[in-house]
Amino acid sequence: MDNLTHTLLGLALADALPARRLGRGATLALLLASNLPDLDVLAPGLLGAEVFEVRRTLTHSLLGAPLLAAAGTAGMRLLGAGVARGPLFGLFLLGIAAHVLFDLVNSFGVLLLFPFDGRRLELAWIFIVDPFLAAILLASAVLGRARLPGPPTARVALALVAAYAASCGIGRAVGVRLLERTVREEGIRAEFTYVFPEALGPHRFRGVARSGGEWRVWLLRVLSGRADPQGRFPTEEDHPRVREVRACRAARELEGFFLAPVWRWLPEEGEAEVFDLRFRSAVLTWRRTPFVYRVRATPDGEGIRTGGW
Repeated sequence: MDNLTHTLLGLALADALPARRLGRGATLALLLASNLPDLDVLAPGLLGAEVFEVRRTLTHSLLGAPLLAAAGTAGMRLLGAGVARGPLFGLFLLGIAAHVLFDLVNSFGVLLLFPFDGRRLELAWIFIVDPFLAAILLASAVLGRARLPGPPTARVALALVAAYAASCGIGRAVGVRLLERTVREEGIRAEFTYVFPEALGPHRFRGVARSGGEWRVWLLRVLSGRADPQGRFPTEEDHPRVREVRACRAARELEGFFLAPVWRWLPEEGEAEVFDLRFRSAVLTWRRTPFVYRVRATPDGEGIRTGGW
């Protein structure tokens, strides 16, 4: 999720408790905690690593959550927070847990078991920026500070957020079945299928299927049961030169992150280009495709990777 939504969620949690009864600085602690895991946004620059290598790893893991909470607690206590150490730690842990949960629902992946397990877990229910989710939480923040009592308003808002997230989960389940039906009716021998969340609501998802040397994409309209074709993307992953590139470590790392990679060989450059259909919205057609990489094979098997976000 985007940081505005994370912040509004932290504020709703603070209002619902209400956190201010715990002492001075309690609300601030939840606001900080709801954004603290995204400190890893600094890691690529500091470590010289790729975004996909470090984002949503330690700071979004079960191991990292209590470490971040302890660091946040120590920092707030040094600044003179009027909340006892135990409750303050609990507030930080709550905010961090809410952050990780809401990152799990979109399609980028969270290494929840890092560093023991390198798999990126995701529910793929909600697009990474969702205006409806943010609107519910923003209304709670405004109304709770205007005429309506804060705690009841925030609790209603959190219930609506949970209901909205559940509707997105149900929508994706319907989308999965719709994609399976579409693939079957069109006689496609799919080697892999996946359903990604789309922008602007739970009524549309993006389905992809790989068959032979191409990816096919549909906009899945789960309310009407329609699957609108969005094009075909030839992938040259079996091209001899691309296979050579894919054997390099630099390419293997990319394929460990990508879910629907589209490869093509660039003969003039002597390298392969790849991007992931996960990040190519069928609704936001103006949005460029991020994470486009070029990879060149090297004799040592490491490979050279350029491009990215």
